[in-house]
Amino acid sequence: VPVTVGLRNESLSRFEDAAEWSFTSAKATGALSIVDASDRPGAAPGNRALAIDYDFRDCCTSAAYAVHRPTTMALPDGSQRLALWVKGDGRRHWLRAMIADAGGANVPFTFAAEVDWTGWRRVEGELPAGRPGPLRLARVYLVETNTARNDSGRVLIDDLDARLGQALDEAARLREDAFVVEHGDLDRDRTRFAILSDTHTTA
Repeated sequence: VPVTVGLRNESLSRFEDAAEWSFTSAKATGALSIVDASDRPGAAPGNRALAIDYDFRDCCTSAAYAVHRPTTMALPDGSQRLALWVKGDGRRHWLRAMIADAGGANVPFTFAAEVDWTGWRRVEGELPAGRPGPLRLARVYLVETNTARNDSGRVLIDDLDARLGQALDEAARLREDAFVVEHGDLDRDRTRFAILSDTHTTA
C-alpha cells in the first residue's frame, strides 16, 4: 500500500518585494524595510528579508503588523502548518499571523509564543483542522500584552512556507498482484504447505 512520509514545502513569500507588504500598528510605532539577510542559514548571497522595526513604549497592549497587499494571501489546499525564518532580537514578544477561513472567522495561529532568541531560527505553527477553506493570511505581526515588556526592537522574517502532505506518486499507486485474490476461489494446486514438527535438534 503506498504511503507518504513527512510534509512538503510550498513557498508563499520570500519577502524580497517591498511592495508586497505594508506597515500598520496598534498602540505602537514602527516601519518595514527590505534588508540584507545573507547571514541566514542556507541563504544565497544577496538574500533579503523583511525587517519589522517596532516601538511598543506607548502603552497597553501593542502590536506591529506586516500587512500583505494588495489583498490577503490564499493558503494552498491541504496546508497543515506554516513555517518561517525569524531573526529574533530576544525581546520575548509574541509572533503571530492573522488568518481567516472561508466564512471570515478568525483562525488562531502562533509562530512563536515568545521570540526569546537572537539570530536566525526556523519556526513553525500548526493550522487548526476542520476550518472551511481556502484559508487566507492577512498579516504577520508582533504583539505584546505585558506592559512590563513594552520596549523597542527589530525582528527579521524570511521564507514563509506552507507545509502540505506529500502527493502520492502515480507510479506507486496500488497495482493488481497475481498472488492477491480479492474475489473467487483458489485452485487446489495453487499453493502447497509443508508442516515441520519440532524435532528438538540442537547444534
